[in-house]
Amino acid sequence: MSSPSDRTNEDLPAVDERLVAPEARYEIDDGKLVYVAPADEPHGEAHGALAALLRAHCAVEYKVAIDMLTRTSKTSDIAPDASVYPAARDARTGGRQLEELAFELLSTTRLSTAASKADQLTKRGVRRVFGIDLVKRRVVEWSRDLGSWSILPTIGVIEDAVF
Repeated sequence: MSSPSDRTNEDLPAVDERLVAPEARYEIDDGKLVYVAPADEPHGEAHGALAALLRAHCAVEYKVAIDMLTRTSKTSDIAPDASVYPAARDARTGGRQLEELAFELLSTTRLSTAASKADQLTKRGVRRVFGIDLVKRRVVEWSRDLGSWSILPTIGVIEDAVF
């Protein structure tokens, strides 16, 4: 089933309709080609750990992807570090459905850069976007209403229907 945002924005391209060639190390942000550098060691290790943690805790109706491109608008095609999305195909397009959760790993990425991605993803309909700050050892969640990050408690869990 498509997200409510997808249904209200039928003029938007399907989430898996590409602007940029997959596997090309690029994203397109508001029509601009942006190079995405390979991960450094802490970021690369965190990718692996995050993927394993998400897969271990996701309900069977969901899939986990790393660096999967998502078409957020007519002019943007970006890839969160990790995504959790429904396993069922989109009834309207036959393609994949929009992710429900997205994660950005923050090591060399600035919080403002991650905020831009989070804003685009939530405007497309992604329910929740998290930032995992590897340097400051904290987790933040994007607030669509505030247009900024909120720091989550150090001790706690992320409760969501996908888990």
